[in-house]
Amino acid sequence: MHNKPILAVDMDDVITDTFQQSLDWYARDFGKKYNKQDLQGNYLADVIPSEHREKIQQYFFTKGFFRELKPIPGAIETLSMLQDSFEVFVVTAAQQFPQCLTEKNEWLDEYMPFIDWRYRVFCGHKYFLNAKYLIDDHAYNFEKYIGHPILFTAPHNTKEDRYTRADNWDDVVNILKIKQPI
Repeated sequence: MHNKPILAVDMDDVITDTFQQSLDWYARDFGKKYNKQDLQGNYLADVIPSEHREKIQQYFFTKGFFRELKPIPGAIETLSMLQDSFEVFVVTAAQQFPQCLTEKNEWLDEYMPFIDWRYRVFCGHKYFLNAKYLIDDHAYNFEKYIGHPILFTAPHNTKEDRYTRADNWDDVVNILKIKQPI
């Protein structure tokens, strides 16, 4: 039995910058560069020509897409620090794309080896979690969840106003009321 509260943390667009990877690959493939500020309240697929949508959907099936993601600034350091106060679980969807499970595991091994394999949950739904807090970029993951949701800001969720919002990892620390080491 563990005494620390459970903190569940989504991976895509919370720990890793999946949105930016899509923007970068789109610029590479179509020569049109978007930035996150251009897309407030939208996914990339919402703003690009319809004939490009199938190509960007294929990014998620492309070998290397999830493995090459960059970390969100502050995510790694903050989650390492939060382990002093919480049992930190990475909880992420990884079943719908064939290479995703392996690549996300490899990414965590490289960037966050302090998150033991027993604290990695690869799933579809998250409402079953018995976590005190869930940090996620998709509000639909909170609809049946009974703990304390924290919506991590991403371009596609900027119009969502039903949940406590964290714009960055410093905000997460402030919401959780954890004292950072000096």
